[in-house]
Amino acid sequence: MKQVLIKSLIITCCFFASTGCLENKLENVVTNNTDILSNEVESQKVQSMFKAGLSLTQKRIRTNQEVKLEMTLVNTSDNHHKIGTGDKIFRVYLMDESTQKVENILPLTSEDTIRFHTLSSKDLLKEVVTYKFANQGTYRIWAVAEIHELVEKNYKVTEYKTDMLQVTVE
Repeated sequence: MKQVLIKSLIITCCFFASTGCLENKLENVVTNNTDILSNEVESQKVQSMFKAGLSLTQKRIRTNQEVKLEMTLVNTSDNHHKIGTGDKIFRVYLMDESTQKVENILPLTSEDTIRFHTLSSKDLLKEVVTYKFANQGTYRIWAVAEIHELVEKNYKVTEYKTDMLQVTVE
């Protein structure tokens, strides 16, 4: 069985090499990545100004029981920041671990009007919503904050993702 697998792997590699697929991939190799690294560092600076968090009010969850989800966006920098948000700040996602199906249980809508807030150092914006789990099972839940940040005299849409929480519904 192993020999058949190895032979098929060798044949597949030879096929890609003969058709030039491997050669095309090598043309796109980055030889000088200083620009990429500096962009990544700049992105991390912007991303580190805010931290998104998610918590659940109940530890033990049953089907059709209302659960409060509390999402926060904290200004972690030492500066004031003017940001814009819609009526809702967060989109909330739920993944059923048995099916791997992801559902957006709290979408943002295009009708949301942008409101501007000035967040002082260590200030936070909080959003609390309720949700009912219809079925038993194990789920992963996370939220994504979408804000408009002032970056170099222009507002840029930036997303901040919370850590995933694992939830078991009985």
